[in-house]
Amino acid sequence: IKEKFCKIFGKGLNGYKYKKNLTINAENSGTLGRLILGLLINTTNPIRLIGDKSLSKRDFSRVIAPLKKFGVKFYCKRKNN
Repeated sequence: IKEKFCKIFGKGLNGYKYKKNLTINAENSGTLGRLILGLLINTTNPIRLIGDKSLSKRDFSRVIAPLKKFGVKFYCKRKNN
């Protein structure tokens, strides 16, 4: 970061490779659960996001609804997502 300018080097949108049948345990971190969904949408393999009982009760619809507009498919155990 220099003089209000930040240059970021990364792998780009197609740079991430995921294992098949990947399961990510966010434990009790709602922030991790919500932020990581945007990164995980660029894969053809299904990814399972799990958490503890508290996280499983939280509402993720405010993240899921916009991602569905981009064509992301979600399969939730709870009916309100």
